[in-house]
Amino acid sequence: MKYNRFIGLLTLTGCCTTLMLAAASFVSASEQISTKSEKQTVPALKVSQRSASNKTNSAKSLGVIPAIDLAKTPQLLSQQTIDQTNPTPVVDPASPPAITVPIDSAPAVDPANPSPVTEPAPSPTAPSSTEPQFPSAEQVKPNPSTIDPGRRTRSGSSYVGVGANVGGFGNTSVGSPGLMLYSKVGLTRYFSVRPAVVTDFSNDATFILPATFDLAPIRLGSVGSNAISVAPYIGGGATVTTDGDARALLTGGVDVPINSRFTATLGINTTFGDDVDLGGFIGVGYNF
Repeated sequence: MKYNRFIGLLTLTGCCTTLMLAAASFVSASEQISTKSEKQTVPALKVSQRSASNKTNSAKSLGVIPAIDLAKTPQLLSQQTIDQTNPTPVVDPASPPAITVPIDSAPAVDPANPSPVTEPAPSPTAPSSTEPQFPSAEQVKPNPSTIDPGRRTRSGSSYVGVGANVGGFGNTSVGSPGLMLYSKVGLTRYFSVRPAVVTDFSNDATFILPATFDLAPIRLGSVGSNAISVAPYIGGGATVTTDGDARALLTGGVDVPINSRFTATLGINTTFGDDVDLGGFIGVGYNF
């Protein structure tokens, strides 16, 4: 009985020992297989990384793709993720999207009337106060009371002329035959000054300084298509000789327009001093 128990215990011990050895063998075999798999996986990964690196360098050299840092690849992928609810296309900086220019649409057509409906032209707007304004006719028209030397008067244009002093009587060159240089300078529509100088080439020259009131032209008739008119004037002033003899002056005459360039003048000058001098002149002036 004791022997049988001993035999059974030995048998049980042998079985346990066998099981333990088998388990140890299985664990050792599993570790060896895992170590071999890791050793085979690491070279394959290195080869894959080298292949990807070679392809990337080749693309860089050809300018196909920009340089990509493999360590930052997950971040780049996360930044380029497109929102599925509101997708936004990714724009390549190297090739911006084309700009489309809208084409003018056709004019609106009324269904009842197939002819195109034209929009009314915009009404012209009044020029702003900053824009230059052309003066009106009233603004351009000269004011009769404004002094403008050289302007036209009622008797005609201003002029400068030369004529003959007929002479009459007196002790100065005003009453003696001689040469006369004269002029008319319009100041306003009604008034002008008519400075002149007269000499008989023997006595002293006399300077004539009158201011005159110009009357409206009087039409006498016509010769063919040309009208004949005279414009009277009357005034007064002073005369001064080259030897210092000053006298009062009374003058009058008529202007006879010849054409747009020339005006004939017929006048009389009378001076008052110690004695009276009287002289007449006739001449032709050039209008300006």
